[in-house]
Amino acid sequence: MTEETPRRPPWMLTMRPGPTNSWGTTRPQLRRRRRRRRRRRRRRRRRRRRRRRRRRRRRRRVDTKGRRECTWTRRRLLDM
Repeated sequence: MTEETPRRPPWMLTMRPGPTNSWGTTRPQLRRRRRRRRRRRRRRRRRRRRRRRRRRRRRRRVDTKGRRECTWTRRRLLDM
């Protein structure tokens, strides 16, 4: 830097998160845009949770009358 250009104070240099200006400062407008993108990613995670719930709903019905030979159903009946 030459003597004519003003020196930036140390708190204006590029240690802050976010994209930097030509002067070394961060623009708050570009920070806001990044926050909006993070919110969209959270919505995609919620859709994945719904798919997991559908997998849990699949259950086999225990035959209480017909199949007495099956050991798994017999254990179920003894527990009841």
